Amino acid sequence: MKKFFVLVMLGSLLLFTGCFDYVQSLTYEDGTYRVYMKFTVSTLMMELAETDSEDFFSEFNPEELEGMPENFSMELINTDLDIGYELGLKIHPKTQDPEERRMLPTVSGSKFYIPFILGSQEVNFASEMSSGDYDEQMMMMALFSSVKCRVMVSKKIIPQIDLAYFEGSGGQHYSIPVFDYGDSLCLEVPFIVMMEENRYNFERIVVIKG
Repeated sequence: MKKFFVLVMLGSLLLFTGCFDYVQSLTYEDGTYRVYMKFTVSTLMMELAETDSEDFFSEFNPEELEGMPENFSMELINTDLDIGYELGLKIHPKTQDPEERRMLPTVSGSKFYIPFILGSQEVNFASEMSSGDYDEQMMMMALFSSVKCRVMVSKKIIPQIDLAYFEGSGGQHYSIPVFDYGDSLCLEVPFIVMMEENRYNFERIVVIKG
């Protein structure tokens, strides 16, 4: 399963090529959790950056998929508007695989903990974004100020959410807005907040169940 995170890390490369979109969803069907992720970048931004789509796809070496379990899937996306890929993983609730268990929700009292894969230690690149001088950081903040990362959670798992947040140091948490999408609840994470890596724990979203 470590190769799964390698592929997710490749997705983080997308974030430096221009405007991007990140969607993560967690559903439960037929006794199985289904984790889904999609990374896409605007093809227009690729053109403006004078980056050829073939160069982009060269990052995805088919050999990386060798040895992947049957419950894993990967599809490349290449349309007139977007370029990227989507990943899927089916996980049994009683799995003993430590890497799979890391991607499942956990419960402690009234709190649910939803893994935020883009914020995991293997993927999070916020330190690189926030390591430049003041002007560089301001430029990055302006560039990504409107970008949202959407985390979808099926109502079969959590029917209602009263509160969602990233845990912060000193008890100062970052509140995450929640929207009702019918069969799912959508948690919108502003990408820009991930630059504050020393202030919040981005590896998981704490959810207070309604």
